[in-house]
Amino acid sequence: MVAPSRSEANPQRAALQCVDCDVHHEFEQWSEVLPFVPDGLKHRLTLGRDRSLARHGFRKVGGQPVSLANNPATVAETLSASGVDRAILVGNTFSLGVQPNMDLAAALARALNDWTLDRWVRPNPTFKGSILVAQQDADQAAEEIDRLGDDPGMVQVVMCSASEAPFGRRQFHPIYAACERHGLPLALHIGGEGAGTSAPSTPVGHPNTYVEWYSALPQAYMAHVMSMVSEGVFEKFPGLKVVLCEGGLAWLPHVVWRFTKNFKAVRPRRPG
Repeated sequence: MVAPSRSEANPQRAALQCVDCDVHHEFEQWSEVLPFVPDGLKHRLTLGRDRSLARHGFRKVGGQPVSLANNPATVAETLSASGVDRAILVGNTFSLGVQPNMDLAAALARALNDWTLDRWVRPNPTFKGSILVAQQDADQAAEEIDRLGDDPGMVQVVMCSASEAPFGRRQFHPIYAACERHGLPLALHIGGEGAGTSAPSTPVGHPNTYVEWYSALPQAYMAHVMSMVSEGVFEKFPGLKVVLCEGGLAWLPHVVWRFTKNFKAVRPRRPG
C-alpha cells in the first residue's frame, strides 16, 4: 500500500512551504535610519554603525566578508532561490536593551521599526518584521508594541536576552501584557551579553575569548526561563508565547530535569 503524496492527502495545503524565522537585516551606516530618528537625537548617530550603542569586546578575529544583508532585493532573491517563502526580520542591534540611556534606546527602537517597515517589509512581501523594543523601560516598550501591534507587517516582538535582571521580574510585565494584548509572541535573541548595563556573559565573569563568550550564551536563556517560570509569568499571562532564537535546545532537558527535581524539595518556599 502506497501512502498518498502530500498534495493528494491535502489538496488545500497552505501556500507557504518554508519560513525563515531568524533573518538579520542590517544597515551600513546609521545615516540610513536617520530619517526615522527624532531631530534632537540625530547627532548621536553620526559616528558610524556601532559607536552610538553599548558594546562588548567579543569579536571574531580576522577580516569579515562584505555583508549582503543590507540589500533587501538581494536578500529576498537569495531566500527565494533557497525555497524560502517568508522571512521574519530580527535585525542586529542586540545590545539595545542594555543601552544606559533608556530614552535613546526607546527612540532608536521606534526608528528601527519604522525603517524596517519602510525599507524592507512594505516594498517586499517576502519579509515580515519584528517589533524591536528596549526592555530597560518597559512602559515605553509596551507603548511601542501598542503602536505597531496591529500592523500586518509585524508578526512578533523581539528584544535582546542581555539584561540587567532576569525576565521573570515584575518590571518587565508591561511588555508581556502588551504582547498578550496583541496576540504576538515575544522573541528573545542572544548577542548583547556583557555589553552596557548587562551582567557578565557567564556566571563567573567575563570570558577572555570570542569562542568562550559565544559558546556560553545559552546560559542567559537558562536563567530567563527559570526566572519566568518561577515568578509565575506564564500563570499571569497565559496567552504569552516566548521564542528563544539561536540558543540551541540541548540544554533544555537538563534544565527541566534539575528544575523539576529541586522544586519537589523546596515546594513550600515557592514564590507566592
